Amino acid sequence: MKIMIFCEPSNLLRGEFQNFKGAVRAAERLRTTQEWQTSAIIFSSPDSAQKEVREFALIEGKTLIMASPNLKNGYLLINPKLKTEKRSQHLLKELSSLE
Repeated sequence: MKIMIFCEPSNLLRGEFQNFKGAVRAAERLRTTQEWQTSAIIFSSPDSAQKEVREFALIEGKTLIMASPNLKNGYLLINPKLKTEKRSQHLLKELSSLE
């Protein structure tokens, strides 16, 4: 599978990935890969382009590892199997607010 990313040059200088029109579709396609289906742990950046990737990981009960923005608080390790359903929904909101 060939992956192409188009970013604004100013965002590349700051190390951020710009959200793009097909981000949701890309996350949906990622879920269909054998690598996704056999993985128990997903690593994602905090960038908005990967929001759905993080959400899908938690919804599917995968452990999520994510860098906090600018690594200010190091890395976050979220295992939704250790949380209640209500807590998992709260985590999705927390992750969305980091963007």
